[in-house]
Amino acid sequence: MRKTLIVISVIIAVLTALFFKDISNYFKSDTQETLTTGISTKPVITDGVLILLKVQAVEDENVNSTPLNPEAMMNMQLAIGQRINVIGDIVSEISIIGEDRIALKIAKIDLLEAKEYVKRLTTPGRLTIHEAHPLHNSRNIEALPLAKKVANKEEIVPTYISLPEYARDKSGITIQDKIRQYWLIKKRIAVNGADIKLAQASLIQPGTVEVTLSETGAKDMLNFTSNMIQGEFIITVLDGIVVSATSLNAPSLSKRFVITQQANQEASADLAAALMFPLENSIDLIEMKLISK
Repeated sequence: MRKTLIVISVIIAVLTALFFKDISNYFKSDTQETLTTGISTKPVITDGVLILLKVQAVEDENVNSTPLNPEAMMNMQLAIGQRINVIGDIVSEISIIGEDRIALKIAKIDLLEAKEYVKRLTTPGRLTIHEAHPLHNSRNIEALPLAKKVANKEEIVPTYISLPEYARDKSGITIQDKIRQYWLIKKRIAVNGADIKLAQASLIQPGTVEVTLSETGAKDMLNFTSNMIQGEFIITVLDGIVVSATSLNAPSLSKRFVITQQANQEASADLAAALMFPLENSIDLIEMKLISK
């Protein structure tokens, strides 16, 4: 009888230990999910850079925030991983830490290279296409000072906003602290980047991204451009910056269009990756540090 009780007690102890171990692993996995990119088996990165990022809650036009949830964090983790796979030749680990942190480890790079990767991986990639103010199409020389006044909050033009287009150097690279001009654009979005089916860097025209829209996006583009006159401006906005202001050169556009004026093939590939895998939330860099054995 005593032996039986001892055996039962041992079994209960073992089952209890396994139960609490499973519970512990469950909570651990819930707070830190790791996505591996670059190779098929999980690497242990001991030489490279650790990058800590903070994910911001989404704010609407009225500055009301949508709280972060596990699904949103996993979507962000996945999008960053997909961008890394497009870049290629990178061994990395992407982990969700707590409620709003992402830890990114990249093997065999230094801090200077890490800064460039952060820029390439954290660009939100939110693209929208808009109608320009009629004054840009008829008397652009008058539209430019008006757009600047609206940007400086000196004037208001109902249903329109003013966004900057940055200057470029001789090689076509954007000069971040030098605004070339402001554009008055319709607030209403004509075509949304969420309807992009495919974006890829052109192999024929360096500095150009070829975009293919979904059926919904193609219908929106057709409706938008069918009501325009050839020669009128189509304004493409990426993350609040005008990246392209091109004149309509056909009766209408539909499923396919291009975004030009990228600095080089690498810049085109980065933009294509950002458009294919946009980040729903903005990301702030908290810390970067070298890791070594």
